[in-house]
Amino acid sequence: MKNDLIMKKTYFLPIVTILLSFASYAQDSDFDQFLVASENDARLLLSNYSEPVFTALGYGFANSWYNTAETHKPLGFDITISANAVMWPTTAETFNPNTIGLTSVSNLPSRLETLVGPGDINESMTISYQGTDPSGVNYRVQEDITAPQGFAGELPFKALPVPMAQVGIGTFKNTDLKLRFTPSITQDDLEIQMYGAGLMHDITQWIPGLKLTPVHISALIGYSRINAIYDLNGVGLNGSDQFAEFSIDSWTYQLLVSKNLSIFTFYGAIGGNSGTSNFDMLGRYEYEATNIDNGQPFTRVLNDPLTISSSVNSFRATAGFRIKLAVITIHADYTLQEYDIISAGIGLTVR
Repeated sequence: MKNDLIMKKTYFLPIVTILLSFASYAQDSDFDQFLVASENDARLLLSNYSEPVFTALGYGFANSWYNTAETHKPLGFDITISANAVMWPTTAETFNPNTIGLTSVSNLPSRLETLVGPGDINESMTISYQGTDPSGVNYRVQEDITAPQGFAGELPFKALPVPMAQVGIGTFKNTDLKLRFTPSITQDDLEIQMYGAGLMHDITQWIPGLKLTPVHISALIGYSRINAIYDLNGVGLNGSDQFAEFSIDSWTYQLLVSKNLSIFTFYGAIGGNSGTSNFDMLGRYEYEATNIDNGQPFTRVLNDPLTISSSVNSFRATAGFRIKLAVITIHADYTLQEYDIISAGIGLTVR
């Protein structure tokens, strides 16, 4: 299969283009090469190759719910915009293809790069398998491929940028309702939407003596979801009804503490994150291959070829500070977890 059978504008990259600014680094990775393998092996290779990006997005969308443990008075509110730099561990930059259950791939190296790999590992593999084409003729395919590389070597620093915006509204009993919502946005063949909600309750009021101090303790639970659909018809392979669906569900549960010192607020939190990321490449896809038994070309058909899922589940600890100038706030924090995050933002807060 030639490199140009699937254009570099391929399945989840248009989604990442909208969410993140790094897509230009990934477009030359040639990871369409993995589709040469048998259907199950292609899924295993692509899942391991792309999983760190989905994991990083899951952690990124579970972040930036707060910059203080103090809640608003009733009908008080804040509007906050944050930028998260999600940093992946070194172990996420490669994977061992010998341990993932491949059956149609031989001459395997001990490690391959993921999408966040350094871009300096150049390894080849041999794909060989047999099957039956749509006309009922048996075939064997054998081809050497070069494994795709990652884009991390092209970045100024190893982190995935994930922006976030939300509104917090004071309700009753020192409880804030936090809302995240982006109306459905359509650009070219991509449609994307995000929404989320959270509750933060000040438990200082239930602890005798603490409500008279500048210390605030709150409990937070938050949920966010992002959905995207991308029309793949005409992007590279013949076929029909081609599209991709992508979704991330993120939960966070945290115990917060903060202390006010003049215009400064110092805050921290401990808790956990959980969530799932799902990607489905759906429809009918066709490409020309060669039967090595007789040298004749034939059409290989892939129906709904890929389903990729990843999950996050990690303890987290956060420390940060906020500066409040009248109604304007500026904050920054660091979160320690499986994928650490540096976050900074600006907001407007009233009451």
